[in-house]
Amino acid sequence: KKMNWKHLFIIGCCLGLLVIITDFVRYQQLETTIDRYQKKTESPQDLKLYNAIDWWDIHGPVSSIHAMNEERALYLTEFIGDGSKHKRLLFVGCGGGLFIDALLTYMHANVTIHGIDPALGALEQAKQRIQDERVSFFHTSIENYTTIDAYDMIVVSNVLNYLFDPKEALNHIGNHLLSERGFLFIDGFSRNFMTYMMVNYIQDRLSILLPNTFDYSMFITPNEVERMGNYSKLTIVHKTGLIVNMKESAIPFLKKPSLSSLRYQRIEHSNIWFYEPFLYMLMLRHTVD
Repeated sequence: KKMNWKHLFIIGCCLGLLVIITDFVRYQQLETTIDRYQKKTESPQDLKLYNAIDWWDIHGPVSSIHAMNEERALYLTEFIGDGSKHKRLLFVGCGGGLFIDALLTYMHANVTIHGIDPALGALEQAKQRIQDERVSFFHTSIENYTTIDAYDMIVVSNVLNYLFDPKEALNHIGNHLLSERGFLFIDGFSRNFMTYMMVNYIQDRLSILLPNTFDYSMFITPNEVERMGNYSKLTIVHKTGLIVNMKESAIPFLKKPSLSSLRYQRIEHSNIWFYEPFLYMLMLRHTVD
């Protein structure tokens, strides 16, 4: 009996390894077909999905956003300042306002925050939950948004990969919305084997995520963001990111396999593929000639 269990264990490990190798080959083949510098001919995401989501359900389909927001908000505060000067912030694709709400926890009073999103249902949830005179929401897209007074910080959080033309969106932000010495924060899921497996298993096979929440081919790498930024004379001045804290996440995830069970920690950017941030965070500024 012991030998039988041992044989079964070895066979199971071999099958698991074969599945991983097969997925890795598919991942490499997919990577050769992706061109993220081309303008998309159709929206990769239906706004109906964002309008229907219960954004404030911490165990719902956007539970990962809830889990990541504290670390992301703390990162922003490092660049906003001490509150001695009034700051204007713009959140692009703010959804239900979760990131804005997290930031308000650490934010000084001397600030004005604007959130824009083309999903009206998501904005209505944001307006209902965030009752703060410093915050205003507008139903529009980044491509159509204009302002008289430039922003000291613009936040593009997990949004760039959903835009029709990411390069032109950054160009519009850099040339028309961001102040001369302002900061542009961009985060998102990179295209690597870890995020490929996330979409392939957590979304498509285990159905922990809503169907079609993510399209791996639409993810944008930090290097691609850097090239798009160079087109608009925007330079990355700091890189960091989040990875899953395995020590704190393992037991909660085994008890309840959902994204709300995961815990995240911030790390500096790494070139080691298996230690690359699950979610990268980039801070950009206008290039100084």
